[in-house]
Amino acid sequence: RRDRCARTPIRCEGRAQGQYIEGCNAAVYSPESFHSGVIEIVVNKNARFRYTTIQNWSNNMYNHVTQRSMVHEGATMEWLDGNLGSKLTMKYPSCYLIGEGAHGEIMSIAYSGDGQHQDTGGKVVHVAPHTTSSIISKSISKGHGRSTYRGLCQVHKGAHLPLIPTCRARRPRPGGCVV
Repeated sequence: RRDRCARTPIRCEGRAQGQYIEGCNAAVYSPESFHSGVIEIVVNKNARFRYTTIQNWSNNMYNHVTQRSMVHEGATMEWLDGNLGSKLTMKYPSCYLIGEGAHGEIMSIAYSGDGQHQDTGGKVVHVAPHTTSSIISKSISKGHGRSTYRGLCQVHKGAHLPLIPTCRARRPRPGGCVV
């Protein structure tokens, strides 16, 4: 069995702009493998940060990743998250909008083929007033692949904002459905 663990802490200071691009992949080394990742990002006042990842694991990989960001006043956090491969992926980027006028965006894209399960989505927690967010999650399942969407948009008292939730999934096979 081959296991991998990773932790990535990032801090983006006031008025700065930053981007981190990550790519992960693995060949088949053993009957089963496990990857656990933790990404923690702090985006301070008026800063902007984008985290981009594409993960293409072997079909024997169990992949569990925690992606969490704290977004302060006037700051913006963007997650661009791509997932394919793996036996099971569980990954939900999150933005905690803790400063007034903070903004979070999550774009999650997943593909699952035979014997694969992509359990993906996004989470935004609006704590401060006048915060905005967008969660877009797209998935494709082929053959006997499975895609599951998990999402949360939580609004604390005093964090008034308009909400427009949208969820779309497509199974391109005979008898499949579009939701």
